[in-house]
Formats: sequence, structure tokens, C-alpha cells
Amino acid sequence: MIEFSSKPKKIARIVIPAIIALTIAFLHFIDSATAAGDSVIIDFDKPAKQQTTVSIDDLDIGAKFYYEITGTASYYAHRFHRRLTANGERFNMYAFSAAHKKLPFGTVLRVTNLKNDRSVLVRINDRGPYIRKRILDLSYGAAKEIGGLGLPKVKIEGFLHNEDLIPEDTDEKYYFGYSFSKDMVCLPESSMEIADSSRNFTRAVKLYKKLSVNDFGKDYYLFISAEKRHRRESRKTGYLYFIAKVKQDIALNSGI
Repeated sequence: MIEFSSKPKKIARIVIPAIIALTIAFLHFIDSATAAGDSVIIDFDKPAKQQTTVSIDDLDIGAKFYYEITGTASYYAHRFHRRLTANGERFNMYAFSAAHKKLPFGTVLRVTNLKNDRSVLVRINDRGPYIRKRILDLSYGAAKEIGGLGLPKVKIEGFLHNEDLIPEDTDEKYYFGYSFSKDMVCLPESSMEIADSSRNFTRAVKLYKKLSVNDFGKDYYLFISAEKRHRRESRKTGYLYFIAKVKQDIALNSGI
């Protein structure tokens, strides 16, 4: 003999009346709203938040800070190797550094040899040159990188820090982005996809160069905070350098 469980019957006796009661209540609500002249709209397909796409060009504010000048560069090497620089560091002739008469310590510059279009990134950590008509004194390593072991005509480009120019309607941090060949940018942190970082500038430049070569076509930059420089920026008070890919577009969600 097959015995049927009584549990389904008990569940049915509880569930079915509940469903009927809810249905009656719902129909009563519709009837009442209609009688009162109100329209009843049941939206089962409520749209999600709209998503808009913002171009990197729309976010770039680098033009506000951009600095450029051309002139003659020189270099210094063995005679000054391991001596103290003007900001208190030990001069390393093989590092990517430079001396400038006035630019704040820690300023990063792109230096391009106008004869061969080769570029290098350098960081200001010393004062000079003191010979008239020369605009920059490169370290031996930086000069060699651009084939400038002499008195090459160069173009130097960089950003001058000015926190008053950072947008006030955002809490995002902004970063200066440097490249060997692409236009330099100043972008919010949300536009960066960080791949690596270093507190040593020369090491950061080498990491950036390696990523740029090995990952051809990616929009990598070397980024540094756009916050105001320390008066005597040096290794002890230096910033963290980021090697990051720039997103082509940023999706922004907005409510309806």
C-alpha cells in the first residue's frame, strides 16, 4: 500500500488562503484608487541609473600648469659625483637629475634634444648652470640618454605647481602625468590604472620606460602628485612616483 504524506495538504491549507487574501487586497487597492480618480502606474521595468562616458581630454587640466622653454643645455659628471647638491642630496652622475637656476626642487621636466628628438625625464635637485645663456645642467646619465654630451639645443617642458588652479568642486586628487612622446597631462586619480610605483625617481623612470616598451600601445605615464612642492624637496620629503596607464574613457553613474 502506498502512503501519501499529509504535509502537502497542510501547506496548501495555509498558503492558498494567504494568496487569496493578498489578491483581494490588491484588487481593492486598485478599485479604490480608480474611484478616487487617481491613476495607478505599476512600473516593473524601472530603468537603472544612467551611465555617461567622459573623455580623458575633458578631464585634462594640464594646460593650466604647463611650462616650456628652449635653450642650450650642458652636463656635469665626475668632478661633482657624490658631492652634495643644493637640496642636500648626494649628486649621482648616473641618475636622471638636473640643475636649474630657479625652478623648485622636485620639479620634473621632460628634456628633448631638438637635434634628434630624443627625450628624457629629469628631476630638479640642484642649482645652475652659472654660465650665461645655458638653461639647464643635466646629469651625465640624463645627457647620455638623449645623446647630449655636449651643448645641445633642448626644449624643456614641465608643470608649475599651483593649488589654486585645482578644481574646487571635487575631492579627487590630481596628478601630473609625464611621457617621453605623448602630450603631458594633469588628471584626477580616478583616471589612472596604477601598474607600479617607486620613491626613487630614476628607478621610476626606468620602470616607466620598461612598461612603455614591453606593453606597446598602452597609454602609460609617470605620475606625480599635483600638490604643492615642499620648499626643499629631497629624498626625505619626496613624493611617490606612479607608473600608470590612462583610461581612455571614464564611466560616470548618475541618478534619474
